[in-house]
Amino acid sequence: MRLENGMKLYHGTDAYFGEIQIAGHSSPFRDFGEGFYLTSFFNQARAQAQRKARGRNTAYVYKYEVRSFKRNNYRILELLQYNKAWLDFLKYNRVYGGREIGVPESWQNLDIVYDRMADNTWSTIDLGRYSRNEMESDEVISDLAKSEQWDQYCFKTARSLRLLVRIDIADVSD
Repeated sequence: MRLENGMKLYHGTDAYFGEIQIAGHSSPFRDFGEGFYLTSFFNQARAQAQRKARGRNTAYVYKYEVRSFKRNNYRILELLQYNKAWLDFLKYNRVYGGREIGVPESWQNLDIVYDRMADNTWSTIDLGRYSRNEMESDEVISDLAKSEQWDQYCFKTARSLRLLVRIDIADVSD
């Protein structure tokens, strides 16, 4: 789903916070590197929050609305198909932490990245074997057809974070 004004996005976590902080709170080795990750699916955010809380902490889902969004004002990467480019972008971040030399210019200095998948299907991707050239991209991608498909949005810059207006916080603890 393309990012639009008025869109509702959810962030699942075990942390209660006020202002969104990226530095020190996000790993460069996530799907899209450092950033603030959200989804358009409440249930996906709830599952993420409960997974992080593991029954020990309170699980929260933060609800945000996208406001004042003008697509042309941001560097956006849309990964709307499972293909080799999508898989290589994940490898670039998950394996190299976004620090591999010689990557396409379109992957650099991004404000927002989004795709149709999140970490709950990540376990089906054998990125290690793909990175070592032991598996072809089409073989890895075909495994995804068997998985439930979600989405994820990563806001990577302070400028992009200003688009998010918090609407609500829900306690979703078990």
